[in-house]
Amino acid sequence: ITFMLEYENIMYGENVNSFFKYEMFRRNQKLKKAFYPMRNIDYINRKRNPYAIKKQNGEIRIVSVDISAVSGDANDNSVITCARLLPISGGYERQVCYVESYAGGTHTFHTLRIKQIFEDFKADYIVLDVRNMGLYVYDELGKITFDEERNKEHPAYTYCKYSENDKDLVDRTSNASGLPVIFGIKATAELNSDIALSMRDVLQRNKIKFLMDQNKAERYLHRTIKEYKNSESPSIHNWFEMPYIETTLMINETVNLEHQISGNYIKLIKKSTARMDRYSSLSYMNYFASILEKDLDTSDSDYDFVFIHS
Repeated sequence: ITFMLEYENIMYGENVNSFFKYEMFRRNQKLKKAFYPMRNIDYINRKRNPYAIKKQNGEIRIVSVDISAVSGDANDNSVITCARLLPISGGYERQVCYVESYAGGTHTFHTLRIKQIFEDFKADYIVLDVRNMGLYVYDELGKITFDEERNKEHPAYTYCKYSENDKDLVDRTSNASGLPVIFGIKATAELNSDIALSMRDVLQRNKIKFLMDQNKAERYLHRTIKEYKNSESPSIHNWFEMPYIETTLMINETVNLEHQISGNYIKLIKKSTARMDRYSSLSYMNYFASILEKDLDTSDSDYDFVFIHS
């Protein structure tokens, strides 16, 4: 372990009670190219994203959001995760190509940032934790939003067909003509257990891919992105490196989650000083991806366990 930490730059955080093992993530850190949302100056000057990733036939894109309303080191961050679902035999390969976190913010701030990234990513769905602050963000997403930073309007979003049975979301929807793209997550002990089991399943079967570690990323960015190579600005370097750093933080958070069996359910527990917001955003995305896989023409029944309590 000391050799891994000191010479291989591997952050070893799991213990005997860890539900997720570091090796599950390490062997799946295969992605080199990150997605980057548009900087406002690029939007104003170019009207196109120079660092977009071309969307493939049959690909589905998800923006998954875990909301925190309070800023400060002792509180969770709000996290936005962007994932590409690429059709493969027996389902979708999840490619987590962007992670962003920030502390605090009003529901209008969260709404604007979600809509900016959703549009830049050319996403198909938003997965949103609709408890507490998330419910107010859902309400704001249902309105047409003026973006002063980009001098444009973003359309209203509302619940998608997979949330039609959520009476609370349906009843509080004010704009029935909004784009039907939001899937709401309301965590319960049962659902959290299903989400954790689904997350571990795709990791064990190598059906999810993550960005490579920061050291490899720096060399890759230096080779492939002129703006990174030619700039000496720490802020420019930080902007390009951040998705890779956030990925490492997400992995470390997840492998540090301990678990216990409570009745028939798995319960994940964070240490007193730890966070689990990046895990939440990631696992919500994966859970919704497992629902979308039900629509595929496949005989793969390995996803049935996710819904054993329904």
